[in-house]
Formats: sequence, C-alpha cells, structure tokens
Amino acid sequence: MLIVDPRSHIFHYPNQLYRIETLSERQKLPRRHYPYWWSTAYGRQIGYMKGKSKSTWRARTRLLNRTYKNLALGEADDTKPADGLRVLSFEQALETAEKWFADFVSEAIDPVPPKHREPIIPDPPDVAEYTVGHAMIEYLHWYRDNRKDIRVAASSIISFVLPDLGEIPLSELTTSHIVVWLDRLTRSAARIRSGRGEPIRHKPLPRTREELRRRKHSANRVLAFLRAGLNKAFYDGHIDSDFAWRRVRKHRDVMRPRVRFLARDECRQLIHAANPDIGHLVKGALLTGCRAGELQRMKVRDYLPQSRKVFIERTKSGYPRAVTLTDEGNEFFGTLAGDRDNEAPLFVRHDGRPWGRHQYDKPLKEACQKAEIIPPICLHTLRHTYASHAAMAGIPLIVIAKQLGHANTRMVEKYYAHLAESFIDQQIRSMMPSIVT
Repeated sequence: MLIVDPRSHIFHYPNQLYRIETLSERQKLPRRHYPYWWSTAYGRQIGYMKGKSKSTWRARTRLLNRTYKNLALGEADDTKPADGLRVLSFEQALETAEKWFADFVSEAIDPVPPKHREPIIPDPPDVAEYTVGHAMIEYLHWYRDNRKDIRVAASSIISFVLPDLGEIPLSELTTSHIVVWLDRLTRSAARIRSGRGEPIRHKPLPRTREELRRRKHSANRVLAFLRAGLNKAFYDGHIDSDFAWRRVRKHRDVMRPRVRFLARDECRQLIHAANPDIGHLVKGALLTGCRAGELQRMKVRDYLPQSRKVFIERTKSGYPRAVTLTDEGNEFFGTLAGDRDNEAPLFVRHDGRPWGRHQYDKPLKEACQKAEIIPPICLHTLRHTYASHAAMAGIPLIVIAKQLGHANTRMVEKYYAHLAESFIDQQIRSMMPSIVT
C-alpha cells in the first residue's frame, strides 16, 4: 500500500504503469479517450486526461457497491502556470484528491489491498481459567510479530481450532480431545473460497481416496498450527506437560508429488495457440520457472543483459534472487525489453496494461483448448514444467532449487527427484567401472 505525504511526489506503487508526476513524463504520453490513472492507494486513483488544447486532472474512488465515484479536479499545468485553484500541479491535484477521498471514507472500500489486510484476531474466552483459546490467541499475536504472513495461520486457527477446542481448559485437554477433533476435521467437507461477508460454502463430503487424502493433508496443516500454539503455552509455563498433543500422530502418506508437466511438443503447441500477450507470459514462465506474481511484477530494468539474468526483487521467501537465462531465454527477454522505459512492466496485456491477479486464467484456458491440452493447466504448471525438464536433463537439484528460489533442496527432492532417476541410471551404466570381470 502507498502511504505518502500528499504534498510529496516521491513515491512508488507496485502496480503503476505510467508516470504522470512531471511535465516531461506527461509529454511522452499519447492522447487517448480515457485517463492515465495513478494509484495512490487501493481503490483510490488520480487521473491525467490528455487533451488537444488542454489537459485535466481527475480523481476516482471505488465504493462498497463496486462502482466508482469520480471528480474533475482542475486543469493540468502543462501550458499554464499552476495557481492552486483552477490550474493544478501534480502535487496540488494529489492534495486535492486526498481531501476528497477523506469525504467518502464510510462509503469507499478499504484502501488497504486485501492481500495486505491483517485478519482480526478475536478476544480470548471470557473465563478465569486458561483455555486452549487463550493459548491459540496468544500464539497468533506472537505469530503476527515474528512471522511473515499471518493470514493462513489465523484462518486455520479461527475457523477450525477455536470453535471446537477453544473453550477447553488447557489443564484438562487430553489426547482423546485432539484425536476426535482431528478425525472430525478430516471427514468434514472442504470449504470453497468465498468473498468477504458472503456465506461459507462447502464442497461435497470426501468420498474417493484422493479426496480423503487431500482432507488428511489439510487436517495435518491445521494440526501443525494447533501444536505450535500449545507448545508456546507449554514453554511459557501455562501447563506442566505437553504429553496430550505430543502423542497425537498426524496422518501418514498424504503427500504426493505433483507430476503434471508439459512435454516439449505440448509447450510449443501451447505457445503457438496462445494470443501474443498470454503467449509472452507462457514463454516467460517456461524459460525462467518464475511464479505468476514474479512475472507480473517484473519490469524492464529487471532484465540484466550483461549477466544474462533476470532479477526477482519480491519473492515468496522474502529474499531477492537472480535467475540465470539460457541462450533461448536471453534472446526472448532481450526482444521483450527492447528500448522500452526501465520502469515499464515486461509482461503486459493487449491493451498495454500489466497483468492482474488471475487475469491470465481465462486466456490460458482458451489457449489450452486450442492446443488440445486436456485438462487445461494453470500458469503454475509451467513452473513445474521448467523444473521437471531441468531435472530430466541432469541438472543438479541444488541448482534447480536456486533457480526456483528455494532455500534448500527439500521441496525440489519431493517433487522432482524421481524425474532425475533416468539421468542417474544413465550415469551409473555409462561411467561405473567393471568390478568383478
């Protein structure tokens, strides 16, 4: 989220595509029939409408009913000096827009993007005795201050732990309580993601072995949060023994490596069938193994032609990395970057705007249908494709892990080690000397 002094023009917003804060930058923009929007916060934007004789500033804010409220701020100081009333500089337009945004706080959406909103941690049970609920809520407060993202932990604990176990006094918690709870959670119907404020929806109850395996895997993850919270309470001295949950066994043999990846012919068919904009995104994923979000945020300046790499500044792990390109990848990214502005996104849609979250799902599905790839894949499958072909080519797993941004080879071994077995077989049979003859 952008947090700035309205009078300042030195800031950066992750999804900006056009620069309108200076006259020299505005002069580079061609005229068009809709404004160049600059986000000041989630759902709040200032716009620059370039005209033939004069240009104007506009502002809009998104309301709770998903419509926009618009306001004409005044004329831009492209040809006339700013007076702060009718002719506004960028700083003055931004300050005027911020004051106008404040008038619609109750009607507008939250200016903090959903992915940056922290969940509301509930109050502990209103009882004198220390309960499981007290332990889990204290754990959530600790988690928020010491870990990167609290959303998954909070969702698991608030939705599945507190309703069933929250009111049990910690001193009375038994292994039987947890085993019964875990079994009930395993056999319950999985939730379907729904919007904020919408009723909770569920999938059908698990019936097949695969559906039950998935539910066991999900239950194990919730159990891990429960154990972590109870362990913290034990280390803090709220209970003398951790036997009650240490004796609970998680479900075994529920992790199955993902083996879905595209063959080389399928990759070529998919690129040929895709529209140019989604085709570039597909190529970028196949040539780097980057995640969808990493490709979306990639800018021209992130391509490093001298070292033949692309730099990933914001990663899932929080640590930046550089991905080494092959000759094929270096040629593709060099063509894609060209002579474009360094701050421009590398991957854009047909209208010149950057890709948003899940905006690539529909065109990718259509491309899969044209290429006769059944069932259709998601963009993350291309990351698996990159890693799978690297493993089958005999590239060491530690190198693949570094390319993908993993801290170690644990995840790579789990998903791709079996694909490297053919390379191991080939090396043993060709290089192992004769011992007994």
